[in-house]
Amino acid sequence: MSGVADRREAKRMEVQLPSVLLACLQTNRSWTRQVTVENVSTKGAFFHLEEAVPIDTSVELQIGLPSPLSPTPDLKLNLQGVVVRSDRVENGRRLWGIGIRFIGNWNVKPALVEL
Repeated sequence: MSGVADRREAKRMEVQLPSVLLACLQTNRSWTRQVTVENVSTKGAFFHLEEAVPIDTSVELQIGLPSPLSPTPDLKLNLQGVVVRSDRVENGRRLWGIGIRFIGNWNVKPALVEL
């Protein structure tokens, strides 16, 4: 069997986690979007957006932790990453599949933006 799944370094978990994406574009412009992480691993995450994000864009992803994992509702998992996939989804809607690879360390802290 061949394909993307065979090349992955880490097993992905199918999830639906409310998250916030902060992107720092090469034009010295940054923006924040609310997204739903659809799958996640120790190496990266995948979600959909209504716009493309250029490959190699630096991002911060703030993932809302489900109540069994967080003692308080405002704690979020904060991860630094880089966009490694930005593909148009052919389903009649203007959606892009965005994949990010985590880089650096992660931390848990209060939310930057209310989810």
